[in-house]
Amino acid sequence: MKIKNAFKVLPVCGLALVIGFSACNSSKKNVQGEENTAAIADTMKLNLDFASVDTMTIIYIDNDELKVPIGDTDKVRVGEMLSRLVNDTAWNNSGIMVKMVAPDYMITMHYKGKTQDDNSWVSIWKELGKAKLDNKWYLLPDPKDEVFILLDSLKE
Repeated sequence: MKIKNAFKVLPVCGLALVIGFSACNSSKKNVQGEENTAAIADTMKLNLDFASVDTMTIIYIDNDELKVPIGDTDKVRVGEMLSRLVNDTAWNNSGIMVKMVAPDYMITMHYKGKTQDDNSWVSIWKELGKAKLDNKWYLLPDPKDEVFILLDSLKE
């Protein structure tokens, strides 16, 4: 009689062990987490606190590094443009080496109550249609020509 009960209990225990081990498979969970993170990062936009920007300056590299302070109304327009930059995950995750040339524009942002070391520097390239901030690449918003028209209009 005891052997008969053992044959009934043994398959049930085996099934419970198989379900338990497959549910706790950590390697499968890590792979799924990485895929989800990459999908989320594709739509990640530039996240800067433009409200606390005290002064903003644009540097025109092609014009003997002309530095032009950006006024309050134009600061809002430039901030809106920069807030539409989207993370370029293809470049950020690929690890490819990019032949660097000087950017066409550099925008510096100084924050209220912070030191010069805490400034944000955004480099913008016309030819690439990209911007770089804190070693991350971002795609310029479409239409890109409007971005360059806005930045060039601040030169005067």
